[in-house]
Amino acid sequence: MKESLIKILGAKIDRKLFIISLTLGFLFTSLLYILIIPLAYWGLFGEGEAAANIMDRPLNSFILEFCALTLTLCIYAALAFMSFRNEKFNKAKSYILAVILIFVIYMFRFEVGNALIDLNIK
Repeated sequence: MKESLIKILGAKIDRKLFIISLTLGFLFTSLLYILIIPLAYWGLFGEGEAAANIMDRPLNSFILEFCALTLTLCIYAALAFMSFRNEKFNKAKSYILAVILIFVIYMFRFEVGNALIDLNIK
């Protein structure tokens, strides 16, 4: 295990793959969070008092908040594991760094969104 981490940390980053995976991961997570998951919940539960009661449950609020991040992290973990199994350590490192950055951006999603909305371009 220790040797594997040393190999991954010692590998150079595949810059093209890193930029592409970071961009696609961010867009995929954003699309899930903003559009797909809310539409799926609306399609399943509809509108009204019963839907509001279902949405107030902690499990549903957890799913709405973190399902997009969890799906993205699982996909990238699988890609990193497959790259590691094929001994492509530079690709595995690119996926791992993309996951870390997507996680950080996701945790600050409200602050980043408010900063973009409040931006006054002259």
